[in-house]
Amino acid sequence: MEAVDQKNQSALASWDANLDHELLEKRLVSQINKAGDHITLTFTSKGAASLIRGIQSLIEEGKVRRSIPAIDGLIPKKEVMLRLDISHATLYNWKKDGTLIPVKVGKKYYYRAEDVALMEKNEG
Repeated sequence: MEAVDQKNQSALASWDANLDHELLEKRLVSQINKAGDHITLTFTSKGAASLIRGIQSLIEEGKVRRSIPAIDGLIPKKEVMLRLDISHATLYNWKKDGTLIPVKVGKKYYYRAEDVALMEKNEG
């Protein structure tokens, strides 16, 4: 009888962990959709481990992108380098020779989505 109780407890613990994972995943996706770039979450160490697993799961399932999406028609420098598979030096040289001109917003450089799309099309 004790073995059955341990088996049931193990199954319940696994079910609770999956439920916690699903709830955390839904909460995280909700927060990302609401807040965009800045999210504040408070959680325990158990929650932190669950958060990491949840993020990995979301990325694997394609629900959250690793890279930053285009905002208002502008793409951050890192995203441009990833999409065009180029180095920082190449991007800098393109800026100097006029191949791809950035837009400075505050202290950061962004690139017009249509310019990047044209570069992708020309390389493909």
